[in-house]
Amino acid sequence: MMLGACTNGLQEPKASYDDFEHIEHWDDLSRVEGEFTIIYYYSPFCDICINLEDEVSGYLKTLSDSVEIFLIDSGKIYEQGSPDFEYRETVPALIIFEDTEFQEWIIGSRNVTDYLQDQINQMD
Repeated sequence: MMLGACTNGLQEPKASYDDFEHIEHWDDLSRVEGEFTIIYYYSPFCDICINLEDEVSGYLKTLSDSVEIFLIDSGKIYEQGSPDFEYRETVPALIIFEDTEFQEWIIGSRNVTDYLQDQINQMD
């Protein structure tokens, strides 16, 4: 006999990468219009990206009211043009834009989660 956990009330569904607008061609970066934009660059086949999905999606969901958010699936954008800045094929990563201009790549799981957490802390 299996006993399930009893919960009082409804749990909010977890966010996922599919909940966010994706850029599928480098030319689509022209859609970046915000004062501050975060683009999460990931691969659905990367074990680290898979393990980070709940955490990163949660951070992005929290930030989405005040920051423009896009995602890029590295496998879908591969050979789809090229960006106007130095391109790195490392996942997971963040691509940061300010006033529609590329600012920096943030590479690696720890750097990505720390950066997103810092952005949330600055909102308080």
